[in-house]
Amino acid sequence: MQKAKVIHIVPDIAAEVLSPSETPARIHRKLAQYFTAGVKEVWLINPADLTAEIWTGPNLPAPALSGQDSLTSALLPGFTMPLPDLFS
Repeated sequence: MQKAKVIHIVPDIAAEVLSPSETPARIHRKLAQYFTAGVKEVWLINPADLTAEIWTGPNLPAPALSGQDSLTSALLPGFTMPLPDLFS
């Protein structure tokens, strides 16, 4: 049997939907792994409180998006996702 080839592709953006069982330590470990791998931006989506955070590095993100805010990214020119649409 031939061994499968592994293709290493690093996305520019990773989106992580948080579950109620996520802990801050686990989230920060995942963030570190994403950025170490070369991901440029991580979106943390929190359905429990209808917020999103955009991380561009392992340091603190910009203020959380909520309410009528829209999810956008310089990495996706022209893309906009209003949070009410995201969580509907």
